[in-house]
Amino acid sequence: YYGIAHYPEGWETRGFFYMAAVEGQGVSTANTCLVARTIPPLEWAKFIHSGPRRTLFLTLDYIFHTWLPKSDRRLSRPWIVEHYRMGLADDDAAEIDILIPLEKPPR
Repeated sequence: YYGIAHYPEGWETRGFFYMAAVEGQGVSTANTCLVARTIPPLEWAKFIHSGPRRTLFLTLDYIFHTWLPKSDRRLSRPWIVEHYRMGLADDDAAEIDILIPLEKPPR
């Protein structure tokens, strides 16, 4: 299972948009209410959040307020991808991959 969280400018006061997602190939949205999007090839930083989704904000806080400023890297898109790979979202043993799209480093 996947989730995509979009953080538009000013999201801190207006909130962010979250969309549940699934991986698919050749998905047709004709005659359905589904939305299909293709994520382009990007460079990603990957973090693993261990624990329930309700504590995910702690991992995101570290990524955006500690790791990203110290890494000298910048986001290439205003969104992140969450990949729920083990356990249920509210299970203490859950593992969620957090994928952060990054700009290419300067040469």
